[in-house]
Amino acid sequence: MRIFTLALAGILGAGCFPAFSEEKPAGKNSIGGNVYEPVVGRTITITDKDTVRVTTPGAGTGRKTTAKLTGPGKTVIWMLSSLIGGKSAPDGEKTLVDYTPEIGKTGKARISVTITNPDGKAETKDYDVEVK
Repeated sequence: MRIFTLALAGILGAGCFPAFSEEKPAGKNSIGGNVYEPVVGRTITITDKDTVRVTTPGAGTGRKTTAKLTGPGKTVIWMLSSLIGGKSAPDGEKTLVDYTPEIGKTGKARISVTITNPDGKAETKDYDVEVK
């Protein structure tokens, strides 16, 4: 059985590589930087060419994901769906939040990602980034 992955929304300035850990980037973004996945409670240090990616459960599960950025740069929220035999895979949807700093700027940023469940309960996780 073949598994296909379909990006449902484009991203600006970041690649389509999944990221697994801060220490080992999973790939390169479109401007030659690395893609990292942060850890809550730990500051991640990146360059102005890197991308930070937070992965959350998809909207197809009734959840809503929002992101608030404090600091220089931008966030883009996009969806990723896995298809098996042309049909959506169970729990195959993910919401990705990509943060890219402003080129040439350094400093600290905080990405606050809030996931609101169908029952209205919300959980916010903060990810700290230092751009050098």
